Amino acid sequence: MYKKIIKNFMKEKLSYSISFFLSSGIILFYFYVSKNITDVVYPIFMVVSIYIIFIVTEWFKYYRFNANLTRGIEREYYDLESVTPEQRMAQEAILKIHKNYAAKISEIDYKNSDIKYFISQWIHNMKTPVSVIDLIVQREKEKLSGDVIKNIEEENYKIKNGMDQVLNIIRLDEFSRDYEPEIVDIVELVKRTINLKKNQFIYGNAFPKVEFHVDKALVLTDKKWSTFIIDQIISNSIKYSKKEEKGYVYFNIVQSNNKTHLVIKDNGVGIPKYDLKRIFEPFFTGENGRNFENSTGIGLYICKKIADNLGHEISVESEINKGTIVKITYMAKV
Repeated sequence: MYKKIIKNFMKEKLSYSISFFLSSGIILFYFYVSKNITDVVYPIFMVVSIYIIFIVTEWFKYYRFNANLTRGIEREYYDLESVTPEQRMAQEAILKIHKNYAAKISEIDYKNSDIKYFISQWIHNMKTPVSVIDLIVQREKEKLSGDVIKNIEEENYKIKNGMDQVLNIIRLDEFSRDYEPEIVDIVELVKRTINLKKNQFIYGNAFPKVEFHVDKALVLTDKKWSTFIIDQIISNSIKYSKKEEKGYVYFNIVQSNNKTHLVIKDNGVGIPKYDLKRIFEPFFTGENGRNFENSTGIGLYICKKIADNLGHEISVESEINKGTIVKITYMAKV
């Protein structure tokens, strides 16, 4: 910061310095030609002294204003401590611009909060008919054919899952209010999530394979948000399984160096190498999105945002026609 201010100051005062030394040189040359060089030493000394005092004074005024201006870029509230009329005008212009933008941002935030509230209320209202459909399906299972029931349940699940994703995107903006860190047994959490998704496993012709042999693995996380991440990864593994053969989703837990790694692997269609770098981008569906229905490109984006907010790491490896490996790294309970 200091080097930049000094450099800019030298550039700004360069014309003063050139004018001073040029005029001094002309005076010296005149006295040199007139053979009275000794008579000019004292006046030159006085002029140089005045120049130094002028430059130092200008430097302090310049430095104070520009240093505060540089700091103000990184802070919400600041005082530029302007000295010269030019600096005061600049400060007034900056404060006016800041006030106008702050008002616009506040207005946008207010409108967004209204939109979020409307969407949240609409989704909560829509969850009622989704629940009713589920109850009707349970009641009418004996009367309707298996394929009809399966299709209704599957489509109803897609609606419910889509609404939950939208709600989670809205909640991400206020993550700190909806975050409860606690010690969680990741073994129990994985098993419970697998059990909750048993219908989806059946409909997707996929089967879970628990490969870890630990009875308990304690990690520091938020149970609700971690469940969402695991749920989303399982859903993707089932969705992108090969239709011509049975799909398998393998679960493993590895503990090392105060960290716990949850590894979820499948034998699905895999992700092309050129798509891997973009899978966490919002609304990116890639090659698989063109080959499979109902790909939104939202799920992994939310997973990545949640993992970052929780202080977890999430990484993906994949190979076409061989499958995908997702690894979530948690801080283990010390």
